Amino acid sequence: MNATGPTGLVGKERAEIWRDPSLAECPHGTEVWYSWRLWIPTDYNFTTDDALGRFQIMGQWHDAHLGTGLEPPVSVIYRQTAPGGQSSLRLRYGLETDAQTQGTVNVNRGESIDLKFKFRWSLASDGYCRAYIN
Repeated sequence: MNATGPTGLVGKERAEIWRDPSLAECPHGTEVWYSWRLWIPTDYNFTTDDALGRFQIMGQWHDAHLGTGLEPPVSVIYRQTAPGGQSSLRLRYGLETDAQTQGTVNVNRGESIDLKFKFRWSLASDGYCRAYIN
């Protein structure tokens, strides 16, 4: 974990596992799997205000190939309709100003959520991300 994160953000609700891009060993065309289990307590409330576009990032990958680390990310975001309301996870691609939702799935708080992702890292049109839940 990095207390300030690679971009120097302080005071954000975040825990990061960050790897120096120079150490990455994922040449273009490489297929890589990532997975983790997520548990959201039944009494957890994070109310989303769509006008403000608030959400919480539960997982995110950046393409640091060009060295800036700001290339459009692939993100898993958590949203909740109202206190005690429906929770969902969304898979998004792009920066906040032009992010595109690739899929949404409702989830239940108080239950384990198994997430698994298969990426093909590429700068060409053959790159992809496949997401699996439970």
